[in-house]
Amino acid sequence: LCVTVAAQIMIAPILAFYFNQFSFVGLLVNLLVLWTIPFIMIFGAITLLVSLISTTLASIVLLLPNTLLNYFVAVVDLFNKPWANSYINSFDIWQLIGIYVLILSLFLFVAHSKTLNEDEY
Repeated sequence: LCVTVAAQIMIAPILAFYFNQFSFVGLLVNLLVLWTIPFIMIFGAITLLVSLISTTLASIVLLLPNTLLNYFVAVVDLFNKPWANSYINSFDIWQLIGIYVLILSLFLFVAHSKTLNEDEY
């Protein structure tokens, strides 16, 4: 989860700059649905292998990834309707640079604070 959030935070300004739009809700939606992807892929592959033996048995195995896919679509639809237009629709190079300077400053502050706390012990 931490790696995913860090990756989203670091790539979000680039996406906003290149596509001239960025959805704030997208970060939340990704957190809600991202955990389903490995299970969908694993059980999808298992379903494929089981289907070589029996399509009836494969349809039973398919219930889990199908349920997860329905959850995935439901979450995306739920957040898409009320916030469909809640995004930044203009982003320039100075905003991009400013955000990365802010992220770097926060990182250095936290790293420095951690170093100070370790020195006390």
